[in-house]
Amino acid sequence: MAPASPWQNGYAESFHSQLRDEFLNREDFESEAQAQALGTLWKGESNTERPHSSLAYQTPSEYAARFERYVSIDEKSSDTQTC
Repeated sequence: MAPASPWQNGYAESFHSQLRDEFLNREDFESEAQAQALGTLWKGESNTERPHSSLAYQTPSEYAARFERYVSIDEKSSDTQTC
């Protein structure tokens, strides 16, 4: 897939555009470790504080909370063994 080709993958290009505009172009990093740490903070803010139009203006964490958590096979088998 060619870079900057929204017609090939619009979701990824939209994310990369926001990442560039809101994070990469606004920061001067002193080290790779600092860039990674600040990137982690930006990702957390994006997932917990920022509403996304594709999720009916909910944050990803609010959207995910609407769905029941799937129980892993290991958890199911340990529950049935204790009964």
